[in-house]
Amino acid sequence: ATTPTCAETEDNIEGPFYKPGAPERGVLVTPSTKGTHLILTGQVLAAGASCAALGKAEVEIWQADARGGYDNQGYGLRGRVRTDGTGAYRFETVIPGHYLNGPQYRPAHIHVKVHVGGSERLTTQLYFEGDPYNDVDPFIKKALIMKLDDTGSGRAASYDLVVAA
Repeated sequence: ATTPTCAETEDNIEGPFYKPGAPERGVLVTPSTKGTHLILTGQVLAAGASCAALGKAEVEIWQADARGGYDNQGYGLRGRVRTDGTGAYRFETVIPGHYLNGPQYRPAHIHVKVHVGGSERLTTQLYFEGDPYNDVDPFIKKALIMKLDDTGSGRAASYDLVVAA
């Protein structure tokens, strides 16, 4: 589900796997990438009554692979894109796997940072509806859960990111 109003998207933890310098690319998968293909789309919007689209905002994502591992040596499943004039962004990736965090698994999630005019405006995580670990994760926020749609060749999710402009 997209953000229901133009209230700011909720912050969420950065986590220990952030790595600056992600390449500018929206296609994070290669032919050898294992997992369920995912198209992630949305808009970056200004908080408040205007809900203005924020073109040229930078959206950066990083995530675990389908087995739950992060590429900490290189930039696998890490990338950043600039929004177009309508504030739209798009990534091609895979649905991330689960991994142990202490005694329990984290739900599948994608980390997101949004920069506007060179300033970081948001750090959050996006989660997936129906994940078996959503109800036990100490970090999840219900407003950050996305609905997954079937595309025939994978899945699709959309989430609008609303930031203070």
